[in-house]
Amino acid sequence: AEAAKVAEAAERRSAAWTADSPGAVRLCGLYVRHRTGAMSDADFTRAREALLQEASKWWDPASTAIETMRFYARYANRPDEIQDALSHMTAASSMIDPALRGRVYLMAGRPDEAIPLLRVGAAMCNSMPSVENWSEYDDLLIHVHANLWLGQALEAKGDKPGACAAYAVVMDRWKDAKPRSVTLEKAKERSRVLGCPRP
Repeated sequence: AEAAKVAEAAERRSAAWTADSPGAVRLCGLYVRHRTGAMSDADFTRAREALLQEASKWWDPASTAIETMRFYARYANRPDEIQDALSHMTAASSMIDPALRGRVYLMAGRPDEAIPLLRVGAAMCNSMPSVENWSEYDDLLIHVHANLWLGQALEAKGDKPGACAAYAVVMDRWKDAKPRSVTLEKAKERSRVLGCPRP
């Protein structure tokens, strides 16, 4: 519920740019409202489709299938949202971030399919994004998130050393995160539970 308030406040304050970014703040806020029960399934589906239609005005035909898959893969979290994302997996989905595809498989309880994708995603990093390309900042976030997801997938397969190594990347990269990082806290907690050696 608090996350929904943050998303709504961001939309109000940033109307000048969120109107041109239906796949970012506005899409994230939509998923948060759905997750907290503030939107019915039907209203969520209609609103997401409207955002998708709006966003498609900026895409060329070749990009449409790829960007549509991003819509379904980036913020899905509830079981029904994950199944929805899986149903939209197509040949074109191989063109989006492997970490995002791996995340969908992980959330669907399919770690064997998730791990190879997450390994690739965790190895990719735009650590110095350019000022001109703001989307590279999102790539940097996904890189760190991919290490958390990889750790979770390896943990599900009983690979403790592999999981510890993945969590250690998150803890090293964001050890001084301010404000607090939920991703960092999750990595720390799982590392503690597994009894991983301290980095």
